[in-house]
Amino acid sequence: MFDTIKNLSIDKVKESTTEIVEQQKEKVGGIKNISIDDLKQSSGKIQNAVTDKISKYLEDIKIITPIMNKLGYEINEVEVELALIPKIIPHFNRHTIVKIEIQEKIIEYCKEKKIPTLILSTLVEASKIQNKMSFGKLNFTGIEMELGIIPSVKMKFKNN
Repeated sequence: MFDTIKNLSIDKVKESTTEIVEQQKEKVGGIKNISIDDLKQSSGKIQNAVTDKISKYLEDIKIITPIMNKLGYEINEVEVELALIPKIIPHFNRHTIVKIEIQEKIIEYCKEKKIPTLILSTLVEASKIQNKMSFGKLNFTGIEMELGIIPSVKMKFKNN
């Protein structure tokens, strides 16, 4: 009796294993049919899309440079990180302290463009946070933003 159950279980395991192997062969076979030219073409399309997106971000940054000056900031550096997930990392130095109310009015004026508004709003929010922070002899000097799939902001404090 136990031999029958044992054999039945082994047969079912063999059958299931054979089925899984056949399914995987079909998948791999489909992958084998993709040519190198297909891969190159897809890679080229992705690269063009990334380049276009980076160019648009850089153009947006260039457009809002005069507005950033009115907010009390200037761009002193822009990094472009080319990777699987590309990033643009503008670095801003604060040259003037501008009242939050004035900054918010400037943002309201520019709200129709998504990326410029995001950058400008981030500068205003950083100013608000910075006004509440104190690190002894360290003074707020600027901001570094990472514009990518997951944006981030670094506030910089230095000893003058």
